[in-house]
Amino acid sequence: MKVDRSRAIGLMIFVLALVLIVSGCGNGGNGGSGGSVGSSENEGKTSSSKSGETEAPDSGPTTRIYKALNGDIEVPANPKRVASLVFVGELLALGVKPIGTGQAFLEKGLFVEELKGAQPIGDEPSLEKVLALQPDLIIVHNFVKDEIVEQLTKIAPTVVMPFNDRGPIERLHMFAELLGKEKEAEQFILRYEAKVAEAKKRLEGTIKEGETVAYYEIWGKSLWVMSEANGRGVYNLYKSLGLEAPEKVETDVIAAGKGIDISLEVLPDYAADHMFVGVYAGDGGDKRAEDIFAGALWQGLPAFKNNHVYIVDIDQFAPSDINALYKQLDLQLDILKGVK
Repeated sequence: MKVDRSRAIGLMIFVLALVLIVSGCGNGGNGGSGGSVGSSENEGKTSSSKSGETEAPDSGPTTRIYKALNGDIEVPANPKRVASLVFVGELLALGVKPIGTGQAFLEKGLFVEELKGAQPIGDEPSLEKVLALQPDLIIVHNFVKDEIVEQLTKIAPTVVMPFNDRGPIERLHMFAELLGKEKEAEQFILRYEAKVAEAKKRLEGTIKEGETVAYYEIWGKSLWVMSEANGRGVYNLYKSLGLEAPEKVETDVIAAGKGIDISLEVLPDYAADHMFVGVYAGDGGDKRAEDIFAGALWQGLPAFKNNHVYIVDIDQFAPSDINALYKQLDLQLDILKGVK
């Protein structure tokens, strides 16, 4: 039987293509585009992720060791579902949106819009709420009880981080190391530095030479002069913008590295020419603030007489992370420039 030559050639091409396709499937396709997870302990093999996807073996280790306050913790190399009790500013700065966090962050403050879709996990946090989210990494601060941390580790790798004992840039690098986001950290720091340079230009001529700036907070039974360790945008005022503090604030607060609770009678010794003032209403601070503002001592302050007292939203100024500082710069400049 005579076979048509063109049909024979076509059949050969079809068979060759089929062989190539089958061979490609057996070798994992194009080197991991399917999003699988490689194993650092079984090099050359692939393993399944929670979603059932697999990754090529040359995609690198799936976990690494992070030295946390609660020990050397094996964490995901590229976590996808992070539940973080606090620290939302650092995470968002690195491009990581937590799937769950504290209720307050979702309701008020600087990051409400960016956190839309995240779920509340309680203040301790709640083990049931965290479990329901199926995180692959849990982050808590060092005030969470050890027994709760132990229970959380049964849900997912749990890292205990220091709450607020480091500067904002160091803290961002700390989280970048945890999440494998060093490049993103450097990029955000550059953005922050560029905004500081812009803010300095905008501020020229607004604060006269020799004028001082400080942040104060009125509580039910306390009158705080706040330091960088308390957040409140203080880092921006002194470290970034280079503004001056009153002498007593410089020696007793800034140099000491912590806020102090003063009596109303000595406030004139700590008063700045420009006073940022927050009011903590939770323990009766709002009523006390009304009484203070109506008093002769307050109304005799130079900042009051010159209309340089700025009542601020405490929820916007409480955070101390670099992402919050980035946003607070705009708030501070608008306040000082009188922008409504």
